[in-house]
Amino acid sequence: MGGRWYQASAEWLTLDDGTITEWRPRAGQGLALPAQPNRGNARLDLAGLRLVPASNCGFCVADAAADAADFSFAVLCHPGVEELRTLLTLNLQGAKNYLFLSHQAGQVSFKSQSDSGEVSLPMPSGAPVLLVAGFSRGRFFLRAGAEAAQSATPPDTTITGPADLFIGCRSHREGLPKTLGDGHIAQVFFWPRNILDPKDPAGAPQLAALEDYLFWEA
Repeated sequence: MGGRWYQASAEWLTLDDGTITEWRPRAGQGLALPAQPNRGNARLDLAGLRLVPASNCGFCVADAAADAADFSFAVLCHPGVEELRTLLTLNLQGAKNYLFLSHQAGQVSFKSQSDSGEVSLPMPSGAPVLLVAGFSRGRFFLRAGAEAAQSATPPDTTITGPADLFIGCRSHREGLPKTLGDGHIAQVFFWPRNILDPKDPAGAPQLAALEDYLFWEA
């Protein structure tokens, strides 16, 4: 399906005195490099990439999506003492907008920065937690843990064009400390189609394969 898979373990990372400087995909193409505000903040723990509150520990995969009108991503994460805040972002290159997955106030939300729509679910208890979100046919889709996916139609469906994938942050912008939370990101998956969309016949088998892998290996 042309997907990408990033696992936060030593064999897929380049470390410089304990700092992560490169994150290579375990499958697919596209090197994840530190976001511009991440200047030596990214560290690896046993649980994965460590997120530090108010500190940019994020990464960017440039040109991850040829068209943001149809995509999905997933993250295996470990909530910390505080909220995880921003987990994954698809940042549109040709528009001042991005779609992001976040954890705040006990909720997991998938929405756009322009407030053109969102879907939210309660954050599952325990760890690790698998969160899957997608966008297609002008609809937001979200699944948290083993619960059924939910969807919502935003009032503005003009989300299209090439985009960059950000892990653990929203963009290359400085600041935004309130969007940077606490916890770990263990694995990240990205697909150029929405595996949560029931109208995509390839989605269900891909989601089942993901669940089977996580059941036996994660």
